[in-house]
Amino acid sequence: MRTTSIIGSRVALVSAVIFVLAAAPAAAQSMAPYPAPIDYKQTITTLIDDQGTIALWPLPAGTTLWREFSRVAASGDGAKAVFQVCDLNTGGEGCRLFLIGANGTGFEDISAIFTPDLVSTGWSWGNLRINDDASKVFIKAQLNDGKAYIHRYDVGTGATTSAVNHWWWPSAFDWFAIDDDASRFFVGKFDQGWDPGLGRNVRGMYYADHDSTIAQYVDIYDLPCNGSCNNLNMAYQVGGCADGGRAFFSWMSDYLGNGHPDNRSAQWVSTIGGAVAKVTADDHYWVWQGDWRGVSDHSGSKVLYQYRHLSGAPRITDLVDVATGASTELTWTTDLNPVTAFITRNGDFVMVSGKKGDAGQQHYLTMQDLQWDRNRDTWSYHLPPVGREVSNITNNDRTYFVTNRYDLQRVDMAVGTGGDFSKAPDISEIAFTHPYLWHDDSAQIGVTVRVSDSQGLANIDTVTLAVLVEGEEEPIWSMPRKPLAFPTGDPGSTWLYDDGTHGDATPADGVFTFDAIATRKTDPTTWNTWYSHFTLPHQVGIRILAEDVDGNSTIADTTLWITDVDMSPAIFADGFESGDTSRWGSVAP
Repeated sequence: MRTTSIIGSRVALVSAVIFVLAAAPAAAQSMAPYPAPIDYKQTITTLIDDQGTIALWPLPAGTTLWREFSRVAASGDGAKAVFQVCDLNTGGEGCRLFLIGANGTGFEDISAIFTPDLVSTGWSWGNLRINDDASKVFIKAQLNDGKAYIHRYDVGTGATTSAVNHWWWPSAFDWFAIDDDASRFFVGKFDQGWDPGLGRNVRGMYYADHDSTIAQYVDIYDLPCNGSCNNLNMAYQVGGCADGGRAFFSWMSDYLGNGHPDNRSAQWVSTIGGAVAKVTADDHYWVWQGDWRGVSDHSGSKVLYQYRHLSGAPRITDLVDVATGASTELTWTTDLNPVTAFITRNGDFVMVSGKKGDAGQQHYLTMQDLQWDRNRDTWSYHLPPVGREVSNITNNDRTYFVTNRYDLQRVDMAVGTGGDFSKAPDISEIAFTHPYLWHDDSAQIGVTVRVSDSQGLANIDTVTLAVLVEGEEEPIWSMPRKPLAFPTGDPGSTWLYDDGTHGDATPADGVFTFDAIATRKTDPTTWNTWYSHFTLPHQVGIRILAEDVDGNSTIADTTLWITDVDMSPAIFADGFESGDTSRWGSVAP
């Protein structure tokens, strides 16, 4: 259990004033007197690591390198995840595929999908896909004959066969999309060769039904162009919708050269029957090539669209209403690498990750709620960074899986409806010593958090308090300093303590405390931009993170009011009265 401060050196607190509305001081209580509602809670649970069940896969004698976890995909029903592990001692060539249940049981080696004529288990295949009921797994497989196929593994029988009765050249597609029951595959572009009747090659975008051959849904000769009209390299698959009726692709209608500012690309939509249209009326310098985890909702009525309008311009991620062409900006970045983004099956959420804005801010796997126009970081700066890959999100918008270098983790974003705390710590209560924080040089308040762990309190490694702004740890606008301070010289976050210090009443009782939360003072126009962005009184987000020694963690989010006037008996802008303590446990609108 960690008891040292997150701050490298902390000087003695000077003139600390703790505002407590109860008779007893905060340090004499097991919990502070003003409970804060936990309005979001999630767990991150390690399902398997290199030293777990997978250790039954023996490494060569005398080797020192471990295995590396990488690609991962989830079944739509959330029952299973499929993932890759490679032996680093073989230069990444010794790779296997595994299935595991969402609760960590049902571990199964499915490496039979790598048939003997596969060129390489490390690099000669594309993305993993698993159907909604976890009965079939699919990969692209490049074979020694120089061609690529889609391989299917039947989970019940262990049989491996081809899922589509056709081949591609390996460069034609690295990934593919499937519909909800894997009865249809969106396989990308293909050149079928010379057609004497047409007097030209047949080139375009293709799909294939399960156990059937390929069919064209777009002929590139029907697309507008100026220059490279028959060049299949100007087309890229973006994705297909889960009902199997629509597909999305990009097309460069005017190519003037690599890096030329007047190159013109756009994103297109097509029915399987070949009704083709631009997603919006615009052309851009650059358009993305999609994301296998989902670019549209189930029916293809909403689609993600990422582009750079001009050379050197920001890369923007939009959500487009396909029927009207109307677009809404979701995020943007000036970073050299665009953010990754994918939409959930019902179209209610978009997951974005990567650099945002122009000051190096970060999306920590941000779930953007399209129904309520709000965001929530589902990862954190204070957790180990995601090392390898993030899966698709299950159809109930609840679960996704992450491969870090040495393990596979499950993220459950709705544990309030019945979560699994058999491994991860549980944050059950958050409370403050005062219902609001006064923006004044002499004001400080305390926080207490109740944490339990099924392996015992000694298994808890750290409990941290961090700040959220509009649901994210870093807002899109520049905020060089967090709005809260934990004197002195702190980074805007702090560890909590269960060792009898920092306001903690009883050591090692599972109640973690910090007693010196203050607002950040001075220079509100440049460093303290939170205070110029919002008008006080206003709420700031509070994020509590509990991590254990086994790499499991829990996140719980609440809010704290900040005011620049004495709130007794003043009334908040939304009608919350400071004198009515019974309402402090309510969630503000």
